[in-house]
Amino acid sequence: KHDGTEPTSDDGITDPATFTVQNTGTDDAAYKVELNVTTNTLNAADSLAHFKYVLKEDGTSVANGTFKGGAETIELIGNRTVLQGATRSYVLELEYVNDEDAAQDSIGASFAAKIVVTGLGQSETTAAQAG
Repeated sequence: KHDGTEPTSDDGITDPATFTVQNTGTDDAAYKVELNVTTNTLNAADSLAHFKYVLKEDGTSVANGTFKGGAETIELIGNRTVLQGATRSYVLELEYVNDEDAAQDSIGASFAAKIVVTGLGQSETTAAQAG
């Protein structure tokens, strides 16, 4: 599961997570988007490598691939800019690829993560805000 949603089918596909980044400040704002793993009871050391992801920004794919290693924080995109007064919309799609190697490790296991948007080097009045 991701961001509080349950898998929609037995093949590991989850409902997409949607979120926005809105700049309510007085200047352009830089930010990054990360995935913070909060629960991972998959047994394989490379369990995150079984996740495929696509991140779309305003309908266009801006990041995709598989997660690397066992990191608790995964940077999806770094150093993006949202113009003053603008909003960007995102969709994150995750799929757990349950191949023969991962089949035993995924039985009864769970995965959960939180999407985190962090402003880069701005004051509080110009930082990007996730909504």
